[in-house]
Amino acid sequence: MTERKDQRHTAPPHAIRNGPYRATVEIKVRFRDTDGMGHVNNAVYLTYLELAREHYWHDVFGLSDYRGVDIIMAHVEIDFLAPIVPGDTIVVGLRASALGRKSFDFLYEGWRRRDGTVVFASRSVQVMYDYAAGRTKDLSPEARARILAFEAPGSVSER
Repeated sequence: MTERKDQRHTAPPHAIRNGPYRATVEIKVRFRDTDGMGHVNNAVYLTYLELAREHYWHDVFGLSDYRGVDIIMAHVEIDFLAPIVPGDTIVVGLRASALGRKSFDFLYEGWRRRDGTVVFASRSVQVMYDYAAGRTKDLSPEARARILAFEAPGSVSER
């Protein structure tokens, strides 16, 4: 479903809501992603966001096993801007936008590769989580430093 690319995709000029994006992933839309209306079902967008986060964590932390990521999803919102249909390839851009003591925000945008149409914009809040202890934990100084080093200078706020 996804393809890793060494190149970074540039968001189309009108995709300015959340960009710029240093992390991107291509997703080939499958028939099974669609519903009876013939377009991608709204629940599938969460999977697309998850794939983007997985690639981000690999790019920033070098993790190849997503089970090693110590975050839990606290909030997500999605603006559906245009339909996605089978045969489309969607590029999902993702960036960290804010870092807190225990949580951080990601901003996303998805656009159709063939014509640059922005099809969705999203924001999610992740909380650092110690699964063994069953409680939240602080974002480590090392994780904070890696995220800040990966992102464009000045693009991440700290709260």
